[in-house]
Amino acid sequence: MHRISRLAVSSSLVLALAAGCAVKAGELGELTQGSPGTGTGADSSGDADTGADTGILDPTNGEATEGSSTGGAPGDSTTGGPPPSADGVDILFVIDNSGSMAEEQQRLAAAITALVDPLIAAGRDLRIAVTTTDVGNPRCPATTPESGAFQTASCRARVADGEWTYLDEDLSAACLGVCSKDSLVFSPTTTAEDPDPKPRPWIEWDGATGNVDASLAQALGCMLPQGVAGCGFEAPLEGVYRALARAQTPGDPQFGFLRDSADLLIVIVSDEADCSSNPDFADIFTTNKVFWSSPDDPAPTSAVCWHAGAQCTGGPGTYDDCVAVDRDDAGAITADPTQAVLQPLARYQEALATIAADKLAAGSAATVRVAAISGVPVGYPQVPQVFADSADPDTQQLYGIAPGCVTESGFAVPPLRIRELVEQSAPLGAGLFSICEENFQSSLAAISGALMGE
Repeated sequence: MHRISRLAVSSSLVLALAAGCAVKAGELGELTQGSPGTGTGADSSGDADTGADTGILDPTNGEATEGSSTGGAPGDSTTGGPPPSADGVDILFVIDNSGSMAEEQQRLAAAITALVDPLIAAGRDLRIAVTTTDVGNPRCPATTPESGAFQTASCRARVADGEWTYLDEDLSAACLGVCSKDSLVFSPTTTAEDPDPKPRPWIEWDGATGNVDASLAQALGCMLPQGVAGCGFEAPLEGVYRALARAQTPGDPQFGFLRDSADLLIVIVSDEADCSSNPDFADIFTTNKVFWSSPDDPAPTSAVCWHAGAQCTGGPGTYDDCVAVDRDDAGAITADPTQAVLQPLARYQEALATIAADKLAAGSAATVRVAAISGVPVGYPQVPQVFADSADPDTQQLYGIAPGCVTESGFAVPPLRIRELVEQSAPLGAGLFSICEENFQSSLAAISGALMGE
C-alpha cells in the first residue's frame, strides 16, 4: 500500500468458468532502453526463459492451443449423470512484491488460516503455490522477475539477499514477524503426469500432513511474504498467465500442479493497477510518452498503467464509471488485440476458460475462480468503487487516478483490469476485497466460504 508523504473459447465463459506510498523502484529512475529481465529469482522453479513463450495460449496471437490438458485421469462428461464434485483445491497466490507491500504481505500471512482451515475441515486436499507480480519491464532492469515461476524459499532467506530493503529502509520485520523457519524442505511426491517421486515447487496438504517440513500455517507464513524488491510496474494478470502456462508445459518443474478433479482458486494481492504490458510496445515506458502524465516527466510513472488500459465516462473530477479497454500505441482504443499496448483481458479470460473447459471435458465439476485483495473500498461492493481525479497533484501524476481506498497510513489504486477479470468468476460473488482492511481474516474467510458454496 502506498504510504502517505471477448471470449472465443467458451459459452458464457464456460458457464462462468464452470460456475462457480512512496515512488516505487523503476518508476522515476533513470531512463533505460533495456529489455525486461527473464530470470526467475534465486529460488525459482522454472526455466529462466520460459516467460510468455510457453503454455496455455500462443503468445503471438492469443488463441487457445488444441489438445491442452491440466492433468488427472480422463473422464467422460457425456454419460448422463452429474459430474463428480471436486475433492481438492489448487490455490495460486500472485503476490505484489514491490516496495510498498511489506505490511500487506505480513497481514496476508498472519490471516492465512482463515482461508485454508475451513477447506481442510471440509475434507478438501490442497495444493498451494506462490508467485509474484514481477514479470519484467524496461523500467526495472535490476529486478529478477519471477515470470510466473513458483517460489518456495522462506522469506527469511530473502533478508540476506536484500529483498526486504526498499529505499534504504529495512522492512524485514514483515517477514520475521510471521515466519519462524529459515528454510523449507519439500519431500518428493508424484503427480498424475509424473509417477517418479520428486520435490515439487508447491505445498501439498491432506488433512494434517503435507510435503513440507512445517505445519501448513508455518509454511505459508514463510512462503507468502515475497519481499519488496520486485518491479514497481506490477503485472499480476500476466503473472497468473505465465504461472498457469508453466503448469501446463511438460518438462517444466511446475507441470502437474493443476488437477482436473480440483477447483482452481487464484488469489491476487496487489495495491496497484495491472500493468501487464505487451513487449512489442515496450517503448511506452521509454520513448513513447503518449500515456505519461506529462511529456516533461523525466521518466514514466504508474500512471502509464492506468492511462493505457482505462476509459472513463463523465468527469473530469469524479467520473460516472471507468472500464478496461485496449489502446494502441497512439492512445486510441483498438479492436485489434495485437495492437494493444497492454495485454488484452481476453488473453487471460481465454486461458482460464480453457482450463475450465478441460475440467468439464474430463467429467469434473471443478470450478475456476479468481479473487483479489486490492484497491477497492472497505465494504465493497456495498460500498461502491468511486473513480475520480486526485486532488493531490503528486498522486495524480504518479498514478493517473485518485486512490481506490484510503487508510490513516496509506492508500491503494483502483484495480480496474483485475476487477473485470474477477467479475467473470460469478460464484465468488464480489470476489474483490479491500487491501485497506486492517487484517485480511474476514476477506480470506469469505473466499473460502464462497469456494464451498456457503
